[in-house]
Amino acid sequence: MKNLNNNWGVPLRVGLYAFTPRACGVTASIPHAREEISICQMIFLTFIQNLLSKKHHSQELILYLSLVLKSQISNFKSQISQLIVHTFFFPNLSENIITLDEDESKHAVRVLRLVVGNEVMLVDGKGNRAFATVSEDHPKRCSLEIRERKKETTDRNYKLHIAIAPTKNLDRLEWFIEKATEIGIDSIIMIGCDHSERFTVKLDRMEKVTVSAIKQSQQSWLPEVTGVISFKEFLKNVPATAHKFITHCYETEKKTLKSELKPVGDIFILIGPEGDFSPTEIDLAIEKGFVPVSLGERRLRTETAALVAVMSVHLSV
Repeated sequence: MKNLNNNWGVPLRVGLYAFTPRACGVTASIPHAREEISICQMIFLTFIQNLLSKKHHSQELILYLSLVLKSQISNFKSQISQLIVHTFFFPNLSENIITLDEDESKHAVRVLRLVVGNEVMLVDGKGNRAFATVSEDHPKRCSLEIRERKKETTDRNYKLHIAIAPTKNLDRLEWFIEKATEIGIDSIIMIGCDHSERFTVKLDRMEKVTVSAIKQSQQSWLPEVTGVISFKEFLKNVPATAHKFITHCYETEKKTLKSELKPVGDIFILIGPEGDFSPTEIDLAIEKGFVPVSLGERRLRTETAALVAVMSVHLSV
């Protein structure tokens, strides 16, 4: 292709761009489609090279063919969009026509490139999901028409509640909330402890993290995130019939969480701050029926310990 003079540059670029993942709206989530596009690029280049090797050809002909191919790839892009069902969160799925807010509309139309006729899935965080079709692809008010609703039942025999002391670095706390939501959790309660370094969190930000996580994992249930409450207040609100555990790093007799777990009913697990629970807090928890447990031989960060606890419960089923 280096021997081509500059007059061929425009039609070649038009044709090649028509077969790029960006032009087709293809992401890394559909590798097979990307492979198909790469093959199309190779076929197009081979065709051009063969055409140029002949005596009779014209730049207009190549440009025309390039534009035809670009039209064809537009149809290919539409077909690919039908293969992907994007998930959106909407708190009320009772209406047949809903309109996404401006941020979600912009994401749907500008980023995901959804157009009228594309199908999407909606979840409300209360166990309901719906399948809808884009009826208006406006970047500020994307409208969806619901055509089918479905009530999801939980696939777990237990409800998992993690009470965690917020980390000094909120990014680490958000990381835990995101991953725990993707795996499956019912509530996350922030607690203020004797050794806590943070007593406030931006609750709206944490809720956005959970919404993003259920969209990513295509779940219908949104976990409840509670703002920071005192350690004693938390103990008062835990049901007496729940399975209750407290993790700490003190050298005392403890069994592993895995050996003590009974994955039924409500499960509450206490995760302390970077400086661990105080001896007084541990004694108060034990008086309330919390069982001291270990998460293993290694000392873990607060957010890591919390995620290990979540995984331990899920893997015990």
